[in-house]
Amino acid sequence: MVLLLLSLSPLANAQTSVPEVSPIFHFGIRWGDGLTLEYHGLVSGTAFGLDQRLVDRLSANPASLELVKRYQTVDAWGNGLLWGGMGLAVASVFMANAGVSNAGPVVVTIALTGLVGALVGNLVQTAAQQLAARAANAYN
Repeated sequence: MVLLLLSLSPLANAQTSVPEVSPIFHFGIRWGDGLTLEYHGLVSGTAFGLDQRLVDRLSANPASLELVKRYQTVDAWGNGLLWGGMGLAVASVFMANAGVSNAGPVVVTIALTGLVGALVGNLVQTAAQQLAARAANAYN
């Protein structure tokens, strides 16, 4: 009889709501920016460095501080290699069109060096974006 009364009680089958823990940083992808991080409406791509406000927020957490520092270093190297390599590749095209005599092997070497530098820079940028994602996960 007691079980019957308890099962008919409106509180017997009521579900208690458990608040969901939502991450503070959200991830996305944007063309040209690569991985993006969003923090309370502030969106920043990671391809050319994070917005300083996001860096400050991530640096406030000891778990993500070291990852943010590593991200900034790797990101700077990646951008330097990527854009330096692209600059060398474009410079080799201008050098070839300038009509410099006997510069064939030099132009090819500069072009290949630039393309390899751009490729390596792109790979380093990918590693930097992974560090940014790890920093945001550590913060969350």
